[in-house]
Amino acid sequence: MHNSIIIEASVLAVDKKIRIQLKLFNVFPEEQLLWSQTFDVDMSNLLKLYSQVIRKIASEIQFTLSPEQRSQLDESREVHPDSYKAYLRGKCNLYQQIPDGVKKGLEYLYEAENHFKRALALNPNLSLIHYHYAWALFLFGRHEDANRLAHKSFDILKDCPPGYFVLGETYLAMGREDLAIESHQKLAALAPP
Repeated sequence: MHNSIIIEASVLAVDKKIRIQLKLFNVFPEEQLLWSQTFDVDMSNLLKLYSQVIRKIASEIQFTLSPEQRSQLDESREVHPDSYKAYLRGKCNLYQQIPDGVKKGLEYLYEAENHFKRALALNPNLSLIHYHYAWALFLFGRHEDANRLAHKSFDILKDCPPGYFVLGETYLAMGREDLAIESHQKLAALAPP
């Protein structure tokens, strides 16, 4: 029987600083803490932190990153703090699932769209931006644009689980149930056993 590993994360953002605490657990056959670490970083260096965290987790679970994955992690990128805050506030409000929250969330995401465009101009091969921007476009009702960006995620990063989700949702909104089902089936196939 193989091990089942989960990651527990907590995030605290104050001004332009972020503190992320991560814990890695083995949950089968019994729960066991494998690793815990706290990361403090300026919001502008958030993507560098993501790269550091991914490398650390891969090392802890003895997962070998491909040369392409290592190359992506080595790229130097910065996050515009106001854009990231607008994006997070937008998502937070949308998750409330109440009319005022949805309206406010979309307003924040419209503040963030210019920064998505700027990020893509600076680094057109960053699949994370394609995914998040595609999701924002989907929420704006721009389903074909969202679909195009979700496809771009696959050109950059093969078998991108978030991309399959957005792709399925955009196909569903466009009335292409057959392709929506196919995308969600591919997403389900990527889930661990």
